[in-house]
Amino acid sequence: MQTRPTDHHNSFGAVLKNRRFMLLWIGQLFSQLADKILLVLQIGLLSKYLTANQIDETGRFYLYMAFTIPAILFGSLGGVIVDRVPKKVIMVGSDALRGILTLLTPFLPREFAVLLLITFIISTVTQFFAPAEQATIPLLVRHESLLTANALFSMTMMGTLIIGNAIGD
Repeated sequence: MQTRPTDHHNSFGAVLKNRRFMLLWIGQLFSQLADKILLVLQIGLLSKYLTANQIDETGRFYLYMAFTIPAILFGSLGGVIVDRVPKKVIMVGSDALRGILTLLTPFLPREFAVLLLITFIISTVTQFFAPAEQATIPLLVRHESLLTANALFSMTMMGTLIIGNAIGD
């Protein structure tokens, strides 16, 4: 069995030397981290909106549903839209909208339905951001570096899940 020599141009360091990819990756890092922290903080906000008994019985369930259902409803549509609209416009616009909604949350009425609606909208917007981000990676790196670039994005997503939960707690 013949093995190929390691290609140093496909290492994480080499991929991160690509300025345009590195900027996308840094954006993903902050965006993913903010999303994870936001979800933990929204769970924490449940105590401002519901009684302790309601939080344990139904609060978290409905919050998770508001966070998850948009993926089911709009995940495919997000991919179709991304193919027709410039990816940069989708990513910048959706990040701006998610940021505005997040900053507005403390100023909105302290109603559980409002929290669910904000969560649902933010998650819906994410269904357009994520495919745009994934579709951008092959446009920024060479074909030989695609596996490395995708691996870096996956590692970052899992890492921000752990770190975001720790910071949010």
